[in-house]
Amino acid sequence: MGNTEAKAKLSKTSTTAPSMSDRSIDKRVEQAFVKLTGSTSNYLTFGNLKDVFSEGLAESLWNYLSDSKPYDDRLTLDEFARHAPSLWGTSTDVYVKVCQPVLTLVKNCSEAAGAGAVAGDEKFIGNLVHEMVREQLGLSSQDLFLIKRSQSYRCERGSSVEEIVSWKRDMCPAFCNALRDLVLHVFLGYAFVRILIMEISDNTEYSSEILTPMQMWYVQSSLQSTFFPKQSAKEACESNVNHSWTPLYSTAVHGISVNRFENNVFDYRGPTVSIFQLTDGSIFVLATEDTWRHSGSRFGGQATVLFEISPDLKRFSSPSPPIYCNFKIRSAAFGLSFLDKMKIDKEMGNVAAIEVWGCAPSSALQDQQRLRAWQNKQAEKIKKVPLPGNWDDNPDKTILEMAGIQFSNERKLMEMEAKARQNDNL
Repeated sequence: MGNTEAKAKLSKTSTTAPSMSDRSIDKRVEQAFVKLTGSTSNYLTFGNLKDVFSEGLAESLWNYLSDSKPYDDRLTLDEFARHAPSLWGTSTDVYVKVCQPVLTLVKNCSEAAGAGAVAGDEKFIGNLVHEMVREQLGLSSQDLFLIKRSQSYRCERGSSVEEIVSWKRDMCPAFCNALRDLVLHVFLGYAFVRILIMEISDNTEYSSEILTPMQMWYVQSSLQSTFFPKQSAKEACESNVNHSWTPLYSTAVHGISVNRFENNVFDYRGPTVSIFQLTDGSIFVLATEDTWRHSGSRFGGQATVLFEISPDLKRFSSPSPPIYCNFKIRSAAFGLSFLDKMKIDKEMGNVAAIEVWGCAPSSALQDQQRLRAWQNKQAEKIKKVPLPGNWDDNPDKTILEMAGIQFSNERKLMEMEAKARQNDNL
């Protein structure tokens, strides 16, 4: 009833724009208007937005929807309909414009994702703003200092909003996804959002012993879809389960060990994200769709990328395979590296902490565990099956030892017993 009355009054009450009452208004606009104002009100107020959003996000939305009307003003349905539909498109570019200044954009997007800033994030936020605006707008270090101090930098120079949109598309495509999902959840209802946007942000797991939630959110928002478990349309509509990453290895649990790193990470058939904190305080995140292995040559595909999270915020990729990992093959150099950007020694002596996350469906971990069980079983069989000739001189023994299989004295005792039986028969 309220909306009917609102439409009837549009020609009398609205003087800021031509009436839309003679044209059809999207039912979703009416639905959102009623959800925000209630069924008996003809107007949307800033207070309505504050009731359902944080004050900062409410301010951003009000300024966008009302064309910066005073906070004590109000909006009719027709006025609300001018800009509201742009908020629920599949693109999130509009939210860069909605949430200026740039620090407000960072705050609103991270908090919508459940990854708001915590103590210690100050430098990371400064580095992130640096990446978003300095390269695009040619800001000096002094400019950046003023941004951090005033927290009021607004993109008003030429096409600066478009340039930050370009940064988002190229470097951090999911940066605004959680913010869009939150707005649509409030405006249109969760069930509708699930149908409209199948890539809705289900992965809300930001736990890490090394990264803060905001840093983990930034990494996840920057990665290709390769690094997120796929779900069917039916699962997207019916399942409320978070499709989060699987922890494979953590020095907090397993300790720093080359062998345990290999046992828990190698042969995992799916993408992985590895977080390395080095003893000099630097933090790197290495994401690759390739399987970890010992190799004398580099590996890694087109989706492989390295992030430096601290002390600076940088991103590295390579058209050629960038990862080198070998802790076992004696004929090749030992260590782990990503080009010349990150290097780990053969004993992991310069490592303070590591976390490795598996990014494939849970079946990948089960497959890895089955493979490990089979390998262990085969190794036990090899230890027990007699082979002709002197075992110490057998080339199979050398090959197996190079692969890391250690043999006990059981084999020597078996050979001694066989030789004794031969002597008794002479």
